[in-house]
Amino acid sequence: MNSDLIDDWFKFLRDINVSPPEFPNSMSIEAWCPIGTVDTVRVQQKRPLLRRLLNSLEQGTYDERDYPKAWIQRRSFQKLTANATHSNSLQHWILDHMNGYGEDFLLDLQPNLRHDLEAQYHRITKHESELYLSSVSLFEKITMLEHELNKRKTRNLTNRTSKTRERSSLLNRYES
Repeated sequence: MNSDLIDDWFKFLRDINVSPPEFPNSMSIEAWCPIGTVDTVRVQQKRPLLRRLLNSLEQGTYDERDYPKAWIQRRSFQKLTANATHSNSLQHWILDHMNGYGEDFLLDLQPNLRHDLEAQYHRITKHESELYLSSVSLFEKITMLEHELNKRKTRNLTNRTSKTRERSSLLNRYES
């Protein structure tokens, strides 16, 4: 088991308020969520789906479409899946974006060419993921700064209004 992957998976579990397995090994994961479990607590916490997520990331069969949007939008999920090796992702991309190419397209390629294509695809998707995370972070900062600016505007407007009232009352006193 990839320790970085397990660490990120544990962080994601904690982020969605699901207690992780006691230890990061296959026996502990099996006890945490046995295959075919019908235990209501485990099913409500979506442990079978979470276990499938870990397996798909380990085996390179991860597909974002298999998981809830609420998970996908979480930063911890994006970090978990950003560094995963998606050997089938290139195949999914080809099927989704290149008309006329079937599932066997990659299998028919020479092994070194296929490996180069997958490596380039992974570099591009990793870069794309990093750009997305950075844009999310930037958007959060902009939103926070915009909120702070609006608070300051309101405060300044309140101060100006009160100062104008003070000036008006002083002028009225002076004139009378």
